[in-house]
Amino acid sequence: MRSPAEIHDLSLREAIGDFVSYHVRAVELSEVLRLLDRVGFASIDAFGGTTFLPTMKILGEDPWERLRAIRRSVTATPLQAVLRGQFVFSSRRAPLSTIRATLHHLRHLGVDRIKVVDLGLDHVGAQGVVAMAKDLGFGTTATISIPWGRGGGAGTDLCALAAGYVAAGADAIGLQDPFGALNPVELGDLVGRYVAGCAVPLRLHLHDANLLAVAGVHAGLQAGARAVDTTVSALSWAYSPPPAEAVLMALRGGPFEPDIDVHALEEAAAWFEELKTKKGFLYRELYGVDHANFRGELPAAVRRALEDELRERGRADLGEAAWKAVPPVWDALGRPPLLNPLVRAICSQAIEEVLSGSPFERLDPKVSAYLRGDFGPPRPEARSDLVKRAEAEEPGAPALLPDVNELDPADFASEDDRLTYALFPRVAGDFFRLRASGGQAQPEVYPTAAQGGAEAAPTIPRRLVLKRHGEAHEVVLEGMGPQEWGKRTFFVRIGGQLAHLEVTLPEPGAPPVYTVFHHGRRHRVEFVEVCPPGRASVPVLLREDGNLHEVLYAIPRPFRWARRLRGRRSPLDEPSRLTQSEPPPAE
Repeated sequence: MRSPAEIHDLSLREAIGDFVSYHVRAVELSEVLRLLDRVGFASIDAFGGTTFLPTMKILGEDPWERLRAIRRSVTATPLQAVLRGQFVFSSRRAPLSTIRATLHHLRHLGVDRIKVVDLGLDHVGAQGVVAMAKDLGFGTTATISIPWGRGGGAGTDLCALAAGYVAAGADAIGLQDPFGALNPVELGDLVGRYVAGCAVPLRLHLHDANLLAVAGVHAGLQAGARAVDTTVSALSWAYSPPPAEAVLMALRGGPFEPDIDVHALEEAAAWFEELKTKKGFLYRELYGVDHANFRGELPAAVRRALEDELRERGRADLGEAAWKAVPPVWDALGRPPLLNPLVRAICSQAIEEVLSGSPFERLDPKVSAYLRGDFGPPRPEARSDLVKRAEAEEPGAPALLPDVNELDPADFASEDDRLTYALFPRVAGDFFRLRASGGQAQPEVYPTAAQGGAEAAPTIPRRLVLKRHGEAHEVVLEGMGPQEWGKRTFFVRIGGQLAHLEVTLPEPGAPPVYTVFHHGRRHRVEFVEVCPPGRASVPVLLREDGNLHEVLYAIPRPFRWARRLRGRRSPLDEPSRLTQSEPPPAE
C-alpha cells in the first residue's frame, strides 16, 4: 500500500520575489510561524540558500539571531537549511573547516535537516558536504537539478549522481526542475527509472513556470516519488514550487493524501495576504507560460538576467544584439547549468561580445573562474582554447573564503560574528558597523539641480526604489525638460548611470498609456492600476509592451505618496499628488 506524501514548506525561503527574506522581519514572523508549525509539514525550509545576504543587507538583521527566533516559534516541525555544496551560502568556495563549523552552528541552533544543492559542476564536493552533514546527525537531502537542454539524458544522469550521494549517506534525493522543463509524462518516466534503480526516497522540487507543477507532482508520486516541496498559496509564483493548497486538492481522496491541518494552512495564507497589503504589496506575481519551452529557446529567466546586466551597465540599447549572442556563448562554454552565478557570467560575456565586435576578445572574470574550475570542473564540451586562456590568467579574487579556524575569536563579539565574517568577509564588516550604530542608515544627500534639464519640482521625490521580480533598483530623478508637443524629457540616474527618457504623455481624458523612448527603442507603458499605498510604498500594476508586471515603488524619507492617490492614474501626470511630509512611522 502506498504511503501518504511528505509535504515540505518553502514559503520562508523560496517564494514570490523572496518576499519574506526581503520584506519581513523576524519579530513579524512569530505568529505565522506558529500557524505553519500546526499544519503538519514534513519540514519547514527556513534558512540558507540566498537568504543570508539579504537578511543582513536589506533587513539589517543578524541571520543567526533570525534563525534562533524561528526555532523558538517552530517547536513541532523539523527545520531545514540549504547549503550550496561547498559554496555554502555564497558564490565562493569555503574551506572544509568553515563548512563543518557552519554545520555545527546550524545543529546547535536547532536545524534538523540539511538540503545540499549543487550548482551542477562539483558533485564530488557536494557529496563531501552530504557526508559531513550526515556525520553531524542531520537528515540529509541531496538535490540534483535538471539542466536546461539536457532533458533527454536526465534519467541516466539522475541515477548515476544519486548513487554517489547515497554512498555519501544521503537520506533522500531531491529532483529539481528549476525551469519547469519537464512535462508530467517526461517527469513520470524519469521518476520511474530512478525508482527502478534506487531505493532511497525521491523528493520533487518543481518550479511552476509552465503551470504544470501540480500535474507533475501527481505523475511523480504515481511513479514512486515520496515527497513534494510546496509554498503557501499567498506566496506562490512561477519560480517557486506549487501552492500547497493546490497539491492537497490534487491528492485528496487518494493514497497519497497527507494528514494536513487545512485550517491552519488557510490561516497562514490569510496572514501572508494581510501582511502583503500592509507592506504595500497587493498583487502576486502574475503567472504565465514560458513559451521558450515551445520555441526551443533559452528560458525566459535567462533573458531577465541579461536585462538586469544591461540595466546595471546602462546599456539597455544592446538588448536584442546581446540576446542573439547568448546562445553561441553558452555553446562555446560547453552549455553549463543556467543557474546563478553562471547565468550572469554567460550574459555578461554576451554583452562583451557585442561591445567588442569580436567573439571572446576578452573573457568575463566569472567566465574565467568557471573555465578555471572555481565552480567545479567545466563541461568537457567547453572550448579547449578558452580553458587554456583562463588557466593562464591571474585569478581576480581569492578562490576560497577565509578559514574560520584562522580567525581569532578575540577579534569578534561572538561566534556568530566570526562565522558570518568567514562566510561573507566583504559584507560582514559593514553589517557589524551598521548594527553597532543602532541599525540606522545614514541620511542620503539628494541632488538639488538638474543635469541637462530644468530643475525638478520640489514636490516630486528625486529618489525611488523600484522593486520588480524580487530585485530592487534605485532611480534618481535629476531633472525634467520642458513639456513640448505632448512630450517631456526626464533625466534619471539608474544604478549610477545617467540616462534621459523621452515620454509621450496621453491626451487629457485618454487612458494612461505612455510611449517611452530610451536608447533608440520605443516602449508602450500602460498604468493598469495604482493601488492603495502602504506606509512607505505604492504597488503599481502596469502593462509594458503587452506584458503585465507589478512594480513596487518605495519612496525613501522624507518623501512618500499622499494617501489620497487612487485609481487608474500615473505618478507622472499629476505631480501635485506627490507631497513632502514627515517620515512615515517605523514598520
